[in-house]
Amino acid sequence: MRTIHVCSLALLLTLITPAPSHAKVGSVWVDPGIKLGYTLGQGFTWGIELSTVFFPDTSASNKRLLRDMSRIWGVVLNIDHVWDGLTKIRLGGEWIGPGVGLEGGPTVIFDDAGTHLGIGLTPWFGFYTMPFYTYTFAFGRKNLHEAGTYLKVFKCVDVVPGACGDGDTNTSDLD
Repeated sequence: MRTIHVCSLALLLTLITPAPSHAKVGSVWVDPGIKLGYTLGQGFTWGIELSTVFFPDTSASNKRLLRDMSRIWGVVLNIDHVWDGLTKIRLGGEWIGPGVGLEGGPTVIFDDAGTHLGIGLTPWFGFYTMPFYTYTFAFGRKNLHEAGTYLKVFKCVDVVPGACGDGDTNTSDLD
């Protein structure tokens, strides 16, 4: 029952928090976060996630804005631990649209039965609090279903001068 309350609170926070406002085309963002969730049949799950997101370097034409938004992508590292001793590590890629995303990639699963390989797929939505569902197809063990929320911060890295906004280096969205 607590899981339902936590997920409901995360959904509410997602709906009332604004999107990062400093995102400019041609910028690179490093987005660390924590993960809180529940894995069916396993228990409470917690972990960390680190993503690096690349905004395309395109023209400022409004006609191309929607197409440009669909070309945002990233690289993601997830490390999860379930209270019963199961640990998952996934290194994958993600596509990001306005307030939604899809992340997936190969997964290594460690549990009492040994080490297993799998493929995880995670749709999510939101900005600072991001509810998600992860399905992990596991080879040699039962597949995993996980739901929860990411709690993230966003940090622009000024790889291209001025890409992070007003010319400041390392402008954080939380400033």
